[in-house]
Amino acid sequence: MSTTANHYQGGYPILEATHYKEIFDNISACMFVVDVTPEGRFRFVGFNRAEEQAVGYSSAQVAGRFVEDLFTADLAQQLIESYRKAVDSAAAIHFDSDLELPAGKRSFHTNLIPLKNHEGRIHRIVGACIDITDFKKAKEEAMARQRMESLGLLAGGVAHDFGNLVTGVLAQADAAGSALDKNSPAMQAILNIRQLAAQAGEIVRILMAYAGKEDPALEPLDICSLANDTLETVRPAMGSNITLTANLPPELPLVRGNPAQIRQVILNLLMNASEALAGRKGRVAMDVSVVTEAGHPYIRMTVSDSGCGMTEEVRSRIFDPFFTTKSIGRGLGLASVQGIVHAHGGRIEVTSAPGQGARFVLMLPAFVKESLRRRDASGPQEQKPQASATILLVEDEQLLRHTLAKMLRAKGLNVIEAADGSIALALFESEPARFDVVLLDLTLPGTPGATVLAEMLRIRPDVKLIVTSAYSESQVFDQIGLARLPVLTKPCQIAKLYQLIQSLLRKCGEGS
Repeated sequence: MSTTANHYQGGYPILEATHYKEIFDNISACMFVVDVTPEGRFRFVGFNRAEEQAVGYSSAQVAGRFVEDLFTADLAQQLIESYRKAVDSAAAIHFDSDLELPAGKRSFHTNLIPLKNHEGRIHRIVGACIDITDFKKAKEEAMARQRMESLGLLAGGVAHDFGNLVTGVLAQADAAGSALDKNSPAMQAILNIRQLAAQAGEIVRILMAYAGKEDPALEPLDICSLANDTLETVRPAMGSNITLTANLPPELPLVRGNPAQIRQVILNLLMNASEALAGRKGRVAMDVSVVTEAGHPYIRMTVSDSGCGMTEEVRSRIFDPFFTTKSIGRGLGLASVQGIVHAHGGRIEVTSAPGQGARFVLMLPAFVKESLRRRDASGPQEQKPQASATILLVEDEQLLRHTLAKMLRAKGLNVIEAADGSIALALFESEPARFDVVLLDLTLPGTPGATVLAEMLRIRPDVKLIVTSAYSESQVFDQIGLARLPVLTKPCQIAKLYQLIQSLLRKCGEGS
C-alpha cells in the first residue's frame, strides 16, 4: 500500500501520539482535519466521532477525498470559501454558519486553525465546531416572543385610543340621529356613519385580540359543525378552479370557544388558502381530528393548499400585524387569527416552502364536561330612570365626554362632567351622596383611574360604578385589583350604556 493510501485511512497525522488521538476522538466538540494541496484544493484527512454524527459520514468515508467530491455543489462551495478565508488570513478565524449536511440542516459556530509546514506554506486546517442549532432556535423563539409582546403592546395602545374615537363617532351619530325626523334624507347618512363606525369597531376588536386583551365569551362549540357551516359560505367564493375537500368527523369532543371568533379564524384560513392559488387550478383541504398531548385532548384543525407557498422570510412574518403580501388588504387577517387562537388557550403553526403550498395547523384544547353556565337570554327591561338620578361622567376625551353627557341628559339624567381623575375625585369627595352612578374611564390624566375608583369605594362603599375601557373585563379587573364591577368595553353604543345605567338605578331603587 502506498504512503498516500496509508496517509488517508482515517488516520490523524498531526495527532500521532495515542493520548492526543484519544482526546480528538472523544471530545464533545466536532473536530476535523483538512489538507491544503499545493494547488489550493482541500482534501479531508479525518473526522472525530462528534463530527461523524453531525455530518452523517464516517471518518473512513471522507479520508483522502476532496470536498467537492463529497458534498453537493452548494455545500461544497460554502465550505471551500470558508477554508480559503482561513488560508488567506493565515490566522485562526471563527464564524457561524448554517449547513445543509447529509445528516440534515444544522447550525455551527466554527473555528478554523491554519497550520504551516516546515516550508512556511499553509498545508493543513484543523476545524473545531460547536453545534448551536438548538441554541439558535431557542434564541429565535425568544426574540419572536419579545417581538410579539412589543407588537401586542403597540396594538393594545392603538386599539385603546381608536376605541375612544369610534365611541365618539357612534355617540355623535346617535346625537345627530335623535335630532332628525325618521324620514329625513339625512337619516340614511347617519345610518351609514353608524355602520362604518361599527366596522371600525371590528378593527379595534381584532387589534385587542391580537394584543391578547380581548377575552372572548366562551361556550361549548362543535368545531366540525362550525367548520361545515363556514365551508358552505366560502365554497361559492372560491371559484371552479379550486377543489375543496374536508374531513369533518362526527362526535368529536367540544371546545370552549366564541363562535363568532372561531368562525372568523376558519374563514380567514380558508380564504387565505384560496388566495394562495392566485386563480390557478389547485386544491384546498381541511382536516379536523382529536389528538392528545401531555395527557390532554386537543382538537386539531389543518388547512392546507397547493398554492405558491412562502419563503422563510415571509413565513416568519405572516402573523405580524399590518404585514401583507397582497396588493390590497390591511394585513390584519392572520394577526387576528393568532390573537384569537391564543385567547382561546390554543396555538397555530405553519409550514410552507416556495412552490409547495402551505399548511396551517390549529390546536385548541378540548373539554369533556360542559360546565359552562347558561347565559340568561332575557335582556334588561326598559325602564325610565329616576328624575333625580345624577351621573358623574369621568372622561378625558372632550368631544366624547360632551357628546355622552348631551345624550344622557336627553334621556332625563343629570350629568356632572369631569375631565380628569383629580377633578373627579374632588367632586366626589365634596358630595359623595350626590351621585347615583359614576361612569369612570380607567385611563385618565391626573390621578389614575384605578386610584380614583379605590378612593371612591373607600369614601362610599355602596357607590354604583361603571368602568369604561378599551380593554376586556379581566384586564380591567387585573388593573383595579377587584372584580364584580360593571365594565363597558369601548367602542360602545349609547343604547348599551343607557341600558347599564338603568340596571344600576333599578338596584338603587330596590335598596341593593
